[in-house]
Amino acid sequence: MKTLPGSRTGLFVAGLMLGVPAALAERADLAGTWLQLSAGRPSATLTHAAEQAVAEYVPLRDDPDLRCLPPSLTNVIGIPDPPWEIRLHEDRVEIDFEYMDVRRRVPLDPELAVEDAPFTVRDHPHLGRSVGRFEGEVLVIDTGDVGRGYVDTRGPAEGFPQSTGMRYEERYRADGDRLYVEIIHTDPVYYVEPFSMSFEFFRVDLEVLEFDCQMDAANYDERL
Repeated sequence: MKTLPGSRTGLFVAGLMLGVPAALAERADLAGTWLQLSAGRPSATLTHAAEQAVAEYVPLRDDPDLRCLPPSLTNVIGIPDPPWEIRLHEDRVEIDFEYMDVRRRVPLDPELAVEDAPFTVRDHPHLGRSVGRFEGEVLVIDTGDVGRGYVDTRGPAEGFPQSTGMRYEERYRADGDRLYVEIIHTDPVYYVEPFSMSFEFFRVDLEVLEFDCQMDAANYDERL
């Protein structure tokens, strides 16, 4: 049987030839380096506590970027410019972001509870604990035990906060050279009901470089 290298059948056969487990070979479209094409940031209904937090938010004082800290997982995924890479393994998913040098490691273990999982980014425990699983060809990642931060620090959601009670459900679906990511946020402290953000990425042939955030270059104390 003749197969095309870029076809789903071709990826499956190539995976078997390389010794990759069949289940991962079928999901090989997820692996690769990605760059944002578009983003959907619908409005969310804030609680009174969130409205107060937003009113008090001052970007040049409160944005964690100024301390070389990623504000939240959504913020890391939603930054439009730097590329990021997904690598699949039998027991884990590795996701490396150029932005803030976030190196994420997510165990693939549907029996592992989020509260028992390791921190998803060793250098940034405030990004929480994550566990992944596959639902067919969709990668689902559940995250909890996060630190206080900001879901988004740009656009219509400028300064939208997250509490330590925030839970994420991320869903990754690839279609050829497109990757679709939906993030469902549940935070009863700051949001009346769960809300989702969606992103579309395209595959690129780029290297994920070192970001190397430096405090002297990042902060704006002299402008406060």
